[in-house]
Amino acid sequence: MTDYSDIIYLMAAMLLFSLMSTNISKSFLAASESMVTAGTENRSIALAQDEIEQVKLLSRDKEDYLKEGNSDYMFADYPKNKTNVYGSDNQYEETFRVEATSELIQEPDPLLNRYLVTVTVTNTVKDYKSEATLLFIKSFEK
Repeated sequence: MTDYSDIIYLMAAMLLFSLMSTNISKSFLAASESMVTAGTENRSIALAQDEIEQVKLLSRDKEDYLKEGNSDYMFADYPKNKTNVYGSDNQYEETFRVEATSELIQEPDPLLNRYLVTVTVTNTVKDYKSEATLLFIKSFEK
């Protein structure tokens, strides 16, 4: 080094390098958080879809399962908590709160009874809350 200007250039280069590495670290952290929240939302939607699939499988003679107040009401024990275990060695676990209801849609159709089924799945992680609500209409011939 011949003079102090080389030291100033070196300090400026070190400062620039540290700023760039900090920004890259922040970018990786944001990407990781985004992946975690997207995964949580996807699992919430999948769980809600599973509940809807159970309703889709009801046959014509099971219409009482959707009548609120009936002894066979499908959603009598809701809301309930469901735990989802995932990962290659089942090392991750999330608990979801599942709420589901059904109600008869009043319409003048003499041939069909229609029920609106609403499923809401909520997952609260430390600072993030995901909620998925799915609606489905199930029809039964009278």
